[in-house]
Amino acid sequence: MEERRSFLVNTLHVLLSSVVRSPKVGWMLTPEEADCVLLFLVERIVDEVLRREIEFGHEITVNEFRRCVTKTLDEVAPEPDYIA
Repeated sequence: MEERRSFLVNTLHVLLSSVVRSPKVGWMLTPEEADCVLLFLVERIVDEVLRREIEFGHEITVNEFRRCVTKTLDEVAPEPDYIA
């Protein structure tokens, strides 16, 4: 389970780090704040993914993974423009 968590955290961090480096985010947050938000989101997404995988008893599908990401983003910031 820890290997899966580590894999998900590292993968999501790499994929989402480009978002926090965008000019729009840079205008609103300092680099340190952006990194904290990124870490928070990644941890929440990974927790949701692992919870679903335990519930299903196997690794989730891409569509289910997308649902986990969307659910987490909706909980944190229910805005329609986070998916650009």
